[in-house]
Amino acid sequence: MNTTTIIVSAITAFIIAFTGSMIVVLVGGKPTPWQILTALGVGLAVSAKDTRSLLKLPPVNNDDSKP
Repeated sequence: MNTTTIIVSAITAFIIAFTGSMIVVLVGGKPTPWQILTALGVGLAVSAKDTRSLLKLPPVNNDDSKP
């Protein structure tokens, strides 16, 4: 997979998630700084997940209960 393709995909995933979150916030009225920061966090999380999927990384395993 091309690096440019991965970067463009991450940016577009961020824009889609951030814009969707901000639309929901704007329906309720004037956004607060915390709402904007939360929308940015959602955008970053979605773009990170999209990037992991494109790179075909294995899922994160947090199972600490191994003997």
